Amino acid sequence: MEPLPRLPAAAPLWDALRRATPQIVLPTRPPWWDIDLRLTRRLAEINDGRLALRSYTDARITEAAWREGHRHGLKDDELAAVVEAARLKAAAAAKISGARPVSPLSAAPEAGGGADGASELAWLCRIAYAFVHSPVVEGVQPATGTAPSSEGARTT
Repeated sequence: MEPLPRLPAAAPLWDALRRATPQIVLPTRPPWWDIDLRLTRRLAEINDGRLALRSYTDARITEAAWREGHRHGLKDDELAAVVEAARLKAAAAAKISGARPVSPLSAAPEAGGGADGASELAWLCRIAYAFVHSPVVEGVQPATGTAPSSEGARTT
């Protein structure tokens, strides 16, 4: 059995989502010794942040990430995680910069994760790793100061 990814692996992703949407974080901290509760809360906060940023998702970022990911030879879960990381990074930056939403609830988060906590954690850690380390994610981010437009917005 493969060991579970460490909770801190998701810290940069969680921090970006928290800065973009502070209300995803509950005001009371779980006890330091209750690892299960801390992990459950972190997973919930990341997923809440993903949902909260849907209206800031720019379809052009998604399409560019898919194209670049394919060009870099990424496939399946690795490609999907990179695309989701690119979407989240651009959406968080857009919201933090004060950009207007592309459209209300324009795009659902990419599917992924699994039926249990361990596979969900593994999926979110893949996204978090790509969020920080993927050249595809960095390469498709809009120039600083630009905001997504409603042109090309995904409406699924």
